[in-house]
Amino acid sequence: MTRWRRDRSCVLCLFVTCSALGQSRDLHSDVTKFNVRRKTEHYALAGTVSDTKLTEFGQVLEYIHRAYARGFSELIKKADEEKPGNGAGEPSEDRRFKVTIFETAAQYQEFGQAYFGERAEHTAGMYVPAVKLLMISAAGSKEKTHRVLFHEAFHQFMHRHIPNAPLWVNEGLATYYGAARPTRRGLAFDQRDDGYFQIVREVASARQLIPLHKLIISDPAEFYSHLGIDDIPYDWATVSYAQSYTLCAYMLSEPNARQHLRKYLRALAEADSSKEASFITRRHYTDGLLAAMVGEWLKFVHR
Repeated sequence: MTRWRRDRSCVLCLFVTCSALGQSRDLHSDVTKFNVRRKTEHYALAGTVSDTKLTEFGQVLEYIHRAYARGFSELIKKADEEKPGNGAGEPSEDRRFKVTIFETAAQYQEFGQAYFGERAEHTAGMYVPAVKLLMISAAGSKEKTHRVLFHEAFHQFMHRHIPNAPLWVNEGLATYYGAARPTRRGLAFDQRDDGYFQIVREVASARQLIPLHKLIISDPAEFYSHLGIDDIPYDWATVSYAQSYTLCAYMLSEPNARQHLRKYLRALAEADSSKEASFITRRHYTDGLLAAMVGEWLKFVHR
């Protein structure tokens, strides 16, 4: 899920025909009615936004997919991404990532609450692994909409290639890619989420950092917990996001740490369960390695 500072802003992605809303709440069944209005190389798009906007969203999604693909080149099977699925040089239909974009917050909430109830409240985008669908609201600013879109589309991409990725690397990398900025020439990674850097600085100053050996094996109940932390104005989830994001940003900025992260991700791709993924995580990020990394990570955060 995407987290905006202290507020959740994630949602789920599907749009069937308008007549289906309120008439059926069986999401698995309604996936078959996915009303595709635009297709790109890697995405099938639906929604209530205009054709022009849907085309624009398709373009920026292809931009971010190229960024994902560069970072995960070893994990993408050529048979999945490059072989034609219909004899015309296109991926087979079922390989396109499904995305739906709602023009208004009311449309988004109507759809989200029909299927997810309270889970859709206070959100702007969500990827739902069970049905491999992503939906977002385009009601906010273009910058915020892109941030939610890129964050959630990363979860969608990650789930295809590393379905058992631990939360710290899944959310950390999703937040990193969410900070990308579309330009006429593609994406620019020239801005960062400074709010999360500030949170880590404050938490470190208060000596309340979540130990890294605990963060990297956090389960959902721990990672997304709203429990407060002594002496700081943030809950556990906010700090989990902040530490995960800045830790991933640090690893990507340092050649040896980046190479180690890539080896870790390749190993995770072979994990058949979350239990196996946890074992791989402990093997690649031992307590000793994490302890040695803390100092350089915090130097990076304080730059």
